[in-house]
Amino acid sequence: MEVTPFDQDAEYDRAKEVKEFDETKAGVKGLVDSGIIKLPRFFIHSPETLSFAKTKTPLCFQVPVIDFTGYDERYRREEIICEICEASETLGFFQMVNHGVPVCVMDDMLRVVKEFHEQPKEVKKEWYSRDHGVKVRDAVSKYINHIMKLREILSELLSEALGLKREYLGSIECMKSETMVCHYYPACPEPNLTFGSTKHSDPSSLTILLQDTIGGLQVFHENQWVDVNPVQGALVVNIGDFMQC
Repeated sequence: MEVTPFDQDAEYDRAKEVKEFDETKAGVKGLVDSGIIKLPRFFIHSPETLSFAKTKTPLCFQVPVIDFTGYDERYRREEIICEICEASETLGFFQMVNHGVPVCVMDDMLRVVKEFHEQPKEVKKEWYSRDHGVKVRDAVSKYINHIMKLREILSELLSEALGLKREYLGSIECMKSETMVCHYYPACPEPNLTFGSTKHSDPSSLTILLQDTIGGLQVFHENQWVDVNPVQGALVVNIGDFMQC
């Protein structure tokens, strides 16, 4: 019988291993570049998690794609709000197209994130910081400016979907986080022992996600993992825990 890391000694110090990994300042890409053939133990999922992650996706279901064209026109706005309301209540996820963020800005954002992570380790170390106030590059700033404007539009639409009056919009604004995270997933040397991020829900009120064309994002719906297939020019919206309270 194969012995997994979860069957071995109970003296394993996960915090120590994570700390040592963090101190390399090389990230996951650094591990891959170093030529590792075995994953650090804290990246390995339990057998139960891996088995659960292999649940088949129903072919008949797709995450809703909402066209924001005409969101500021009365009748079209009402249709969009209804679509947002239904998607938020039934799934908590939807994709947006024609949302006002130029495709070239989104493409530039994906490009600079990829370029940053694929730099030599010594170069990236100079930028390594836990300080959320460090400056960002021009392409990132442009993307953030557009996302902030889109956030205002979403705030209004979600407020109307919830039946709130205009004076309550300020409260909705306070619930949203302004944190930006740029994920990078290189090829894994032992994909049979891990499966991307562990299942989770976002604790914030709202997450706006820009996917690349590779895909991999899934949402759990009716006891099945459903693929959120990339759509050209689309942004993904995830209704977080705080909004669902």
